[in-house]
Amino acid sequence: MTFFSLGRKTLEIQRFPRPTEEAPMSSADLWSYREIAAHIGVQPETVKSYRRQGILPAPDVVTSFGQPRWYADTIRSWVRRRPHNRR
Repeated sequence: MTFFSLGRKTLEIQRFPRPTEEAPMSSADLWSYREIAAHIGVQPETVKSYRRQGILPAPDVVTSFGQPRWYADTIRSWVRRRPHNRR
């Protein structure tokens, strides 16, 4: 846990480790545009463009803040099927 003090209030923030080669993501993890982009080797804006064009599958989950998320297996399956597959 990390604690930040803002005047009289202290905020507790839990930090989660980023996925690495040593600790791969499990299929239960939800990916954002950033994780998808890293997986396929493009910029996050490119992945957002794929979604606007209907190329990316529909999100598995939309957070309460309206942020789309996909299960890793959903994206891995999409990557195998997509044209011009780089992987």
